[in-house]
Amino acid sequence: MKTAFFPWVCFAPTFALILSCGMGCAEVQAVDPGGTGGAGGSGGTVGNDCTADAECGTATPICGVEGSCRGCVSATECSSKDMSFPICADDGRCVECFDNNDCNEPNSPVCDETSLACRGCDLHSECDSEVCDIGTGACVGEASVVYASPTGGGSTCNRAFPCSFLPDAVNLAGGAKPYLRLLPGQYTQRLTLANKEVTVVGEGATLNLTALGGTEPGVLITGTVDVAIDGLTVTNLSTGSGLVCDTSGRITVHRSSFERHDGDGINCSNLTMTESNVSDNGGLGIVTFSGGAVIERSTIARNFGGGISGGGLIRNNLIIGNSNLSNYQGAIRVSGESNTTITYNTIVGNFVNENFIGIVGCAADTIVSSNIIFDNEFPGTEDQTLISCSDTRNNLSDADIRSTGTGNIVGDPMFTDAAAGDYSLMQGSPAIDGGEVAVAPDVDFNGDMRPIGAGSDIGAIESN
Repeated sequence: MKTAFFPWVCFAPTFALILSCGMGCAEVQAVDPGGTGGAGGSGGTVGNDCTADAECGTATPICGVEGSCRGCVSATECSSKDMSFPICADDGRCVECFDNNDCNEPNSPVCDETSLACRGCDLHSECDSEVCDIGTGACVGEASVVYASPTGGGSTCNRAFPCSFLPDAVNLAGGAKPYLRLLPGQYTQRLTLANKEVTVVGEGATLNLTALGGTEPGVLITGTVDVAIDGLTVTNLSTGSGLVCDTSGRITVHRSSFERHDGDGINCSNLTMTESNVSDNGGLGIVTFSGGAVIERSTIARNFGGGISGGGLIRNNLIIGNSNLSNYQGAIRVSGESNTTITYNTIVGNFVNENFIGIVGCAADTIVSSNIIFDNEFPGTEDQTLISCSDTRNNLSDADIRSTGTGNIVGDPMFTDAAAGDYSLMQGSPAIDGGEVAVAPDVDFNGDMRPIGAGSDIGAIESN
């Protein structure tokens, strides 16, 4: 920015200012019409021709005096254009917020770091209370939460004085306090919920049960009420299962992990599980004895009693390396369940050691569509990739399953690096754009939109 001095008349680069002064002309700061400086932002590059701010886009939102779109230099410019975006960011954009203090709507309490727009919470750690209502995006007030901590010593189980003994915290949960927050850390106690309608929030918390004996599960839910578990890891129970439910209520498991138990990973009816991990258990990965189960965007891997036993909607999952050396479970067994759809899964490296059981065993009305079923093993020479599966569509396999349905293909899915656990697809994969449109979900295993190309890709992961 240049500064000019003249005795009686001062000229800025663009504007002439005629000043009459008794002693002379004061110091005058020239105007920079391109908007490259000023308080509240660093401006932006000159853009398209314009006559008003409304003609300018997000990156260069202000119509400068020279008739070109540029970045903002002050909050006043932004609020004058649109009160919904009253803040001038450092890159010259007019935005909604700089931090969470600028976000006042209950269901949009978080300032997104990239867009600088207010949004709902997605992680519990984004809220001061450390509890987010994932359904609405609102942060839950501390008055509705019971708190526990491995280092706690309180008896009131509030945020300032959390309980360390889980039964004390459970006793206070429910009713007016429908959230039980297990603060981050390692717990060495089982969790039992009897007739408690509660959401257990465990983001950052692990029930590490290595030292415990007995056959009781790591988490036991009984009664007739609905229970949700979000963000909790339950691991290393040497003599029992990870999660067992004896309830007629709905059990929702989200972003949680049940791993390294001697028994089953999860044994629950009326189960909805999303974005979770069930792996390395001595029994089955998941047992769900209700046809209404929903298992989506999850990993079921290396369980020594097989992958999934049950039925419902099994979609967008990685079902990898499950085995059973003496029983009836390969990757999925749906025998006895009705209204089951197995679709857009990647089913790889599973093993079954029983004749005519199959890697995927179906009930009469099971739909098997748009799955990659590859590199699985079974005894003998007769193909046991699918057993009793008559409604198969658009699957990709290394075995010839074309005669069982329509649109099935044989080929190598061309994973990017299966040995390293990367089951995304390389360019040229026969799975690309080959999925069935009618059953395609909106997103893939990673939450990326489907389809990206001409159609949805077969398997759990959409190629970029």
